Amino acid sequence: MDRVGVFFDRLNQVLMWIAGCLLLCTVLVVCFEVCMRYFLGRPTLWSLEVTGHLLVWITFLGTAWALQGEAHVVIDFFIQRVSPRTQAMTNGTTSIVCALACLCIALFGVQVLVDQFVRGLVFPTALALPMWPLFVIIPLSFFLLFVQFSRRAYRFYQRKEASP
Repeated sequence: MDRVGVFFDRLNQVLMWIAGCLLLCTVLVVCFEVCMRYFLGRPTLWSLEVTGHLLVWITFLGTAWALQGEAHVVIDFFIQRVSPRTQAMTNGTTSIVCALACLCIALFGVQVLVDQFVRGLVFPTALALPMWPLFVIIPLSFFLLFVQFSRRAYRFYQRKEASP
């Protein structure tokens, strides 16, 4: 089980590096568009659409990594005022609920993705890009979140057992 956890942690790290590279690409595309528009008077048709798609991928590539490092928004007004055992139990329970929600979204996302692919749906824009390549990251990301929330719940329940 430890090897699977190490693999998953490395996968999250790789996905975060990919997100960073995509962010750099987004910056370069925006700079290119600014130069083309304001210095050469020849705006591009594709830059806005491409940067929008890249931002979706950047966001979803980093979600499981952010959860892994507990780098997400936490409202801890209640949790700070209870015992460590209750904290572990509460965090474990909310992690299970979140894991199940993420699994449902991932499964629904796969259905939507298959439908988009089978029907050949495209964005009604100048580039007319197919929809499925943009949305393929969403079910994948929610599955990774499901795994990470499940690991998180397991860790919190281990802490609960270790608490007096």
